[in-house]
Amino acid sequence: MPDGTLVAGCLDNVLVLDVRTRAVTATLGESKYRAITDLAVLPNGLLAASYIDSFIRLWDVGARTCVATLAGHKSDVQALAVLPGGLLASGGYDATVRLWDTASRACVGILTGHTDYITALATLPDGRLVSASNDGSVRV
Repeated sequence: MPDGTLVAGCLDNVLVLDVRTRAVTATLGESKYRAITDLAVLPNGLLAASYIDSFIRLWDVGARTCVATLAGHKSDVQALAVLPGGLLASGGYDATVRLWDTASRACVGILTGHTDYITALATLPDGRLVSASNDGSVRV
């Protein structure tokens, strides 16, 4: 996180750790959420966490609260990446990559073309998004 705090996705919770003391200082989430698949720190300091329940939750780590839930994927969300300008990309088992404006909490685009679930997302130095799929393809 921007303040040097370490966060880790573990099963259905995000653990907040003090690196200096190696202690868990907070647990974000509840058992009602399902396993966490990826984490991404947004430019505004919020933490995005993807889950196998088809949702992305935005956490204010300092306040220890979930400030938004992004819904749109039809099944598990597997991967996250932050794009220049602050858009959040999410890849899911529905074989789509969704682009989110996290300020408005809206999906602003859906990328298709893969025939199986998205396994990973990455942002290239020039700002382009790369998606990898279980179908064996990589798209830029």
